[in-house]
Amino acid sequence: EDLQPKSPYLVDGTHDLLISKIETIETQDGTNLMFIEYTVLATVGTSPTKIIKNEDGSDEEVEQEPHKVGDTVKQSFAAGAGAAKWQLKKSMRVLKRLVTLAGQEVNTESVEELGRYMGVNGQQSPLVGSTLRVVGRRAVSQNGKHFTKFDYMASRLEADESPASEPDLSGDVPF
Repeated sequence: EDLQPKSPYLVDGTHDLLISKIETIETQDGTNLMFIEYTVLATVGTSPTKIIKNEDGSDEEVEQEPHKVGDTVKQSFAAGAGAAKWQLKKSMRVLKRLVTLAGQEVNTESVEELGRYMGVNGQQSPLVGSTLRVVGRRAVSQNGKHFTKFDYMASRLEADESPASEPDLSGDVPF
C-alpha cells in the first residue's frame, strides 16, 4: 500500500497531528524513502494561500489548500540507500525527535538504530498512534529556493480529543 498518491503533503501552519502510518519503501531508482502519514487533529494559520514554489529552476506562484480537521496528510524523508548524506542526517534527526516526543528514549541518529521506527518490511512503527504538533514556516534557502521549514514539538491534544469534535450536550442542564 503506497502512500504517495493518496494524501497531500503537509503545508505551512500550526498542526496538531496523529501519526497514522509510517512506511519505508524503495523507489524504482533504489532510493529508500520514509513516508509518515498523519491525521489532522487541529490546524491554524495555514497561510499564505499563495506560495512561491521552485519548479524546473524558475519560481512560480501556486495556490495552497489549507488542511482541515480529519484530513490525511504526509511527509516524506530520505531513509537510507541513495540519499545524500545531509538529507539522511536531517531525516534521522526528525525521526529521533518523533521518538523522543512519543516518550521513548533514543540516543542515536543512525539508520540502523532507528530502523524499528521506520515501518520497514511492512512492520508497524511503534510511533503510530502518537500525537505531535508540527509548525511549518515558509523560508528561502541560501540558494534562493523556497521551501517549508518544519519544527516538531509536543501536542497538547490526545488522539481522541480533537477540538473540532462536537461537545456532548446530552444530560441535564445545570441552570
